[in-house]
Amino acid sequence: MTAATALSRRNDDVTSIKSELMLIKWMMGFVLAFQIGIFAKLFLSWKTRQNLRPRQRHVSYLLDARNIG
Repeated sequence: MTAATALSRRNDDVTSIKSELMLIKWMMGFVLAFQIGIFAKLFLSWKTRQNLRPRQRHVSYLLDARNIG
């Protein structure tokens, strides 16, 4: 194998590895963004449920008091 062929094959391998790494970086970025979105949605829904619980109990208590009285 000549030096030119070896250099060409090496350049092809490096180009292939770089393109695969770029794809992996893009995929990891997408997965990270997706996970952040899921965690943000879960956290916001959890906070919303926490804020609504006292009001819901209070409203049901008032409705029960009206039915009794």
